[in-house]
Amino acid sequence: MKIETKRLILRPFELDDLQDVYSYASQFVVANAAGFPPCTTIQASVLFLNDLQKQDAYALFNKRQQRVIGNICLYSTKQQRVFEIGYALNKEVWGNGYMAEALQAICKSSLEGVDKLEAFVKGNNRASIRVLEKCDFKKVSYTKQNIFLYTRQIDNVE
Repeated sequence: MKIETKRLILRPFELDDLQDVYSYASQFVVANAAGFPPCTTIQASVLFLNDLQKQDAYALFNKRQQRVIGNICLYSTKQQRVFEIGYALNKEVWGNGYMAEALQAICKSSLEGVDKLEAFVKGNNRASIRVLEKCDFKKVSYTKQNIFLYTRQIDNVE
């Protein structure tokens, strides 16, 4: 499925995206915030790209720059019709509203079989918390490790 916004195209990953994936997946601060080990080699990026292609992952393709700047993934949970959302964004484009734009588009698209999205975020990741709040996610709990759970109901209008 492809979703288009003002500045982005959210689409499945392609093999031609490898260099762009390496660009953001090799950034320690990006990988750490998103919860995956940084891809320090092209070979590691190939494996990461393969994983993204196997998952319900969307490439965030920047129309103006003509390159992939990040990803959004939907992961199934133990609860039916509840999915965890995860995302990563190239630090070169942080602070421009791209992730909020992409996440809003995901939430507005008809996500068949999805009633609720959940997101786990470290308490010190203020930027990610702001993205979730902008997209109407509500904080529902936290752990002693300062990890917060945010949720959002999805309105599947037929």
